[in-house]
Amino acid sequence: NQTKAAKVGRTLKQLGGKSGGRGLLAVGCIVLGLAMALQFAVNIQLTLYSDDYWYGTFFQQGLWGFLRNTAQHYLTTNGRVFVHILIPILLLGGMAVFAVVSPACTALLFLLGLRVQDRSLGKGALLLAGGMGLLSLLGSEIQYLRMALYWLSAYFNYALPLLFPLAVLWGAEKARQGTCKKWGFVLLCLCAFLAGASTEQVGLVALVVIVGGWLLWDWRKPGKEKKLYLLPVLTAGGYATILLAPGSHARMGRGID
Repeated sequence: NQTKAAKVGRTLKQLGGKSGGRGLLAVGCIVLGLAMALQFAVNIQLTLYSDDYWYGTFFQQGLWGFLRNTAQHYLTTNGRVFVHILIPILLLGGMAVFAVVSPACTALLFLLGLRVQDRSLGKGALLLAGGMGLLSLLGSEIQYLRMALYWLSAYFNYALPLLFPLAVLWGAEKARQGTCKKWGFVLLCLCAFLAGASTEQVGLVALVVIVGGWLLWDWRKPGKEKKLYLLPVLTAGGYATILLAPGSHARMGRGID
């Protein structure tokens, strides 16, 4: 979907140059808004499912109960501490909060992915390509969507974490151009750590693309942004929190995929 959206974006960029950027920007806003509204319309009909009920019990005994349950979960059940902290917190607001947050994050996934692939896209082309990409995703087979996009716990395990490696790739390029402020670099470092500390699958992808990007663009190359070596180091450190977690070893011992 990202590749198709990028091709569409390049075509729209050419059209935008001919017909004017304001019209394309308006169309892009409308298409992306409609795509997000469509996802929201489906989300608002969803109910809790499977693991959602268990994570919903983490706050039953207040904040200390949440901290105790989270620590026990990390030590005995699963090493994905970051995403599994987010899920109980979001469940405090119920499925209505998820219905709003999910379309915004999914749209941001497409926009970041498109921007990483082609930094020359104008705003109108970017928004329109992102909206069309989101629509194509929503048109996928329901058996795949219900196990990722339309299940709260699965969304936070397998979709949301993709934002962090994309944010690192986007932010690293800004740092190379010298347009990343100090507070922005701090956020970039945080995203690098969270990209690795998300899940086993996304963490591995993040490790490959962030380390690979550093080796391709920064290693042994002169420049003032030598501190970019922190990004692969922090990503590896985040991934270690999963691999070395007692809960991950307990999970493997139970034979859970």
